[in-house]
Amino acid sequence: MNNTPESEQLQKALAELATTMTRIVCTRVDQAVAEIMVGKLPDGAKAVGHFPNGMSSALPMTMGSRPTTAEEGFITKADVAQRLGKTLRTVDNWMNRGLLPYYKIGRSVCFRWSEVQSHLAQTTRVSRYYG
Repeated sequence: MNNTPESEQLQKALAELATTMTRIVCTRVDQAVAEIMVGKLPDGAKAVGHFPNGMSSALPMTMGSRPTTAEEGFITKADVAQRLGKTLRTVDNWMNRGLLPYYKIGRSVCFRWSEVQSHLAQTTRVSRYYG
């Protein structure tokens, strides 16, 4: 591949564009979830899940999941990788293996940090090595 300054500049601009688009999508999803949590369904949406308090959701609830607060918000894959101290590729691999819970809307992927922490706490174990 040709590593000219122009191609590096274009690559950086595309990465910034992708990050911005992901944040916009995550914000809109977060707003939709907030509306769902207060009982408003988006236009054309049908309730398919139910919360323990009887309120319906347009998003299916998986076994053992709990409704999160609408104020928590979504974070990007890069944020998850940074918080876990891992690479984006590792986060992708863990997603494919089912080790990280995530939301996928089109090509965008979002996470709720509390769900990631909870899932990792339930599915991993702490190993102590005394050398």
